[in-house]
Amino acid sequence: SRMYRAVREIEKPTIAMIHGYCMGGGVALAASCDLRFCSEDAVFAIPAARLGLGYRRYMVELVLNLIGPAYTKEMLFTGNQFTGVEAASMGLVNRVVLKSELESFVGQIATTIAGNAPLSVKASKVIIEELLKDSGARDLERCERLVQECADSKDYVSGRQAFMKKSRPVFTGG
Repeated sequence: SRMYRAVREIEKPTIAMIHGYCMGGGVALAASCDLRFCSEDAVFAIPAARLGLGYRRYMVELVLNLIGPAYTKEMLFTGNQFTGVEAASMGLVNRVVLKSELESFVGQIATTIAGNAPLSVKASKVIIEELLKDSGARDLERCERLVQECADSKDYVSGRQAFMKKSRPVFTGG
């Protein structure tokens, strides 16, 4: 459970690049990531019921929070395999890409994210995670602090100046 939590709670964006089989704990690991992209040959399944296993609560929770109760039940009750296209329609993956293009596509997504303002990306990730919590467990003050840090940052100044000049800003995370 610590591994999945660590992937989920790291303040930098995490991306799962999936090709081939993604089974059981692999589905939970993918669900722990912020973004998930797969090739058209990807196959997803949680075969616990076919093996006589229980899928651990925290793993169920990761999948449930991502795809909702109906699809989670279908995956767990049947143990059936789902294609990448089916996984996308369920919300398990963001996008299905040709196998030959998956690595470059994911690389471009990562490059795009890395080129954006680090404080803004961190604030977005933390705020989304806080909003997914029960309302009483949310740290709304932390959310406001992160937004204020962005507004007070040199990166915001750089971003505004680049926007006015119609150029690309250089963000430093400060």
